Amino acid sequence: MTHTTNYNLNKFEAADRVTRDGFNQNADRIDAAIKAASDAAGTAQSTANTCWSNCRIVSGTYVGTGAAGSSNPNSLTFSGKPIAVIIVGYYNNLFLAIRGSNNPLVFTAGGSPYADHATWSDSGISWFAPDRTVGNQMSASGTIFYYYAILSDT
Repeated sequence: MTHTTNYNLNKFEAADRVTRDGFNQNADRIDAAIKAASDAAGTAQSTANTCWSNCRIVSGTYVGTGAAGSSNPNSLTFSGKPIAVIIVGYYNNLFLAIRGSNNPLVFTAGGSPYADHATWSDSGISWFAPDRTVGNQMSASGTIFYYYAILSDT
């Protein structure tokens, strides 16, 4: 038996014995993925609904330090309450964080999405890569990272 790349679903081959457990595992994995997508969409919709007339977009850059992990978090501070933060850099990796979720996603070139850990404050966000990888943490040494944030003025 092999598995799919993104959700690790069971893929039965001709010689495999097909079992109910294999199908049930697939159903559980699909259910969990749909639930996670639904929760993320709900958070994004709620954020958008509260922000339409009271938000602004800011942008800037920072330089990676080469440090990663829970003892070396990255952080950004703003002049308002961050609702969403997007960061690009380091081989076009993309970091996406939406307030309400403590697990921002990092999309890597040619790889699967990776979940960092984030802490939100009224004027900022800090985050780290649990695996201590500077690419996943958007902290590669000397790399210029570009950030964009939606701030709520309420």
